[in-house]
Amino acid sequence: MACAMAKTCEDLIEELRGIEADVAVYEHPEVLTIEAWNAAFRGKDAPTGILAKNLLLKDKNNKLYLIVALASTKIDVKVLSVRLGLGKKQPRMASPQVLDRVLQVPKGCLSPLALCRPQARDVVCLIDAKLASADEKILFHPLRNDRSVGLSFSGLQAYLASIGHTNAHVVEFVAEYKAGKDNPPDLKPFVDIAGDFAAMALDDAPGAQQGKPAPKKKAGKAGGSCRGGQGARPSRGMTCTRWWRRLRFLGRSSSAPIRPRTSSSS
Repeated sequence: MACAMAKTCEDLIEELRGIEADVAVYEHPEVLTIEAWNAAFRGKDAPTGILAKNLLLKDKNNKLYLIVALASTKIDVKVLSVRLGLGKKQPRMASPQVLDRVLQVPKGCLSPLALCRPQARDVVCLIDAKLASADEKILFHPLRNDRSVGLSFSGLQAYLASIGHTNAHVVEFVAEYKAGKDNPPDLKPFVDIAGDFAAMALDDAPGAQQGKPAPKKKAGKAGGSCRGGQGARPSRGMTCTRWWRRLRFLGRSSSAPIRPRTSSSS
C-alpha cells in the first residue's frame, strides 16, 4: 500500500511506473470536460489510447460511487439507481466540497488514480466492462488536469490492488434494468459492504460548500421584549401590541359567565 500516501502528481507517476514500466505521460492545457480533453489531443502528436470519463455520485445514505467509463458509454443514473437498490432515491453528482475532502482533487481532475487517498477507501468504484476488454491504453488524469497518463486495464487493476482498494468492480452499463423478486438489484451487494461518509458530515448545501455555516432564518417582528408570561408566544408577523390585546380579550371571554341561548317563537 505504498501508493496510499502519494500526495503529488510526480509521486503517483513514480508509483505507476513501478507497476507498469511503459507508462507514458502527456502534457496538455487544463481541461474540465471530456470534450475539451478530446480536443486537446487532436493533431499529429495525439497519444494512442482511449479516454475514460469519471463521475462521482453521492446518495442519500452518504455513500459515494465513482463511475469510470468509456467516453462514449451512456450512464443512465435512473437505471443505475435501480441496480444499486436505491429505488427512486437516485444518487446525484457530488459537490466540489466532496471531491476536495475525500479524493483531494479539484473539479476536472477526477480519476480512479485518486482512490489512493486514505479517505477514499470506502468509495464504490464501478468500471465499465468496455474498458476492461480494451486492448489500448486508457488515459487518466494523475491528480491534475493538465497531465494524462496511459495505463492498461491490467495496470489499473494492479494499481488498485497496491493501494488496497477492494471495492472496485467491472460492470456493464445497460440502458434498462427491471428489478423484482426474481431479479434483485445486481449491484446492491457492492453497496452493502461499503462504508458511508456520514462521519465526515458531507453537506451539499451552498454555505457548506464554501466552508461557511448555513444562513440563519430571520426572526419575525415578535420577539422576547413583549411583556406578559401567560399563553403562547406571539406567532411570526404578530406584533407585541396585537398579541397583548388578544390575551386581554381571551381573558375577559374566559371569565364571563356562559349564558344559555333562548329561542324566541314567532
